[in-house]
Amino acid sequence: MAMTRKDYKLIADSLNKEAERVYENDLHSNMDKFMYSLEVLSIRDRLAFDFIGTNPNYDRNKFYEATKTVEEIERKLFEEE
Repeated sequence: MAMTRKDYKLIADSLNKEAERVYENDLHSNMDKFMYSLEVLSIRDRLAFDFIGTNPNYDRNKFYEATKTVEEIERKLFEEE
């Protein structure tokens, strides 16, 4: 059974929420947050690549757009460091 838009949306939302959780965590230094945000970004990129072939309508650019919060938070943490 092919993944649907709903599946991709759920995964994108989860990645965005995880990136937000990292950013809002006051228990870690900005460097720790930045390193963890890079891991979330790496997972996002791995998933984007692995999703190729899961659905003929899959569009990696749309998935990246749906997970733009992940990149925005990584960028913010880089600028703050």
